[in-house]
Amino acid sequence: MASKAQLKALLDIITSTGRKAVPAAEDVIVRNVEEALPEMKRLADEYGGFSFNPRTGEFLQGGTDAGYMMATVPEMAGNRALPEEVINLIRDPYYMERLRRGQYLGGWMSGPQFVLDPSQRFVNKNRSIIRGGRAAQEAGFDVLGADQYNLTPELIAAAKKEAARRALIAATGAGAAGSAGLLGMQE
Repeated sequence: MASKAQLKALLDIITSTGRKAVPAAEDVIVRNVEEALPEMKRLADEYGGFSFNPRTGEFLQGGTDAGYMMATVPEMAGNRALPEEVINLIRDPYYMERLRRGQYLGGWMSGPQFVLDPSQRFVNKNRSIIRGGRAAQEAGFDVLGADQYNLTPELIAAAKKEAARRALIAATGAGAAGSAGLLGMQE
């Protein structure tokens, strides 16, 4: 059975995902990122990375929060910045529009530079794997398990196969329920 914290985290994911989120103001995003920069650097140095919600100014807590983090855009050369350059990087419309609409800012350190990606928090690990595969990502992060998972061609193929299996079950289940309902109405 899921704990109260896990249920809250899943509700947070469901209510804050993507297109349905009311866009946050750019100045809110910039202010939250500016204030979080020292903590971003500390988390990247101590734990290898972070997932930051620029809309709320909160970091996801590995082992406590739930979800699967995955960058949904291809790796790009322009995603590296010294800590003092991060604000200029996120002001780029490519980043800002995604952050305003509910994506997280995921990052880690590579030498003295941050490597930053807009990332999405998924409820379903297979969905994160499929989206990461489309974006040619190398890995994702299981927040509750506090563990990185590497994307291999085999893992991506298995996630696609499972998604297709679930879609077929849902389609045939809905068809059967609809048929049963129709038959029940004919009596």
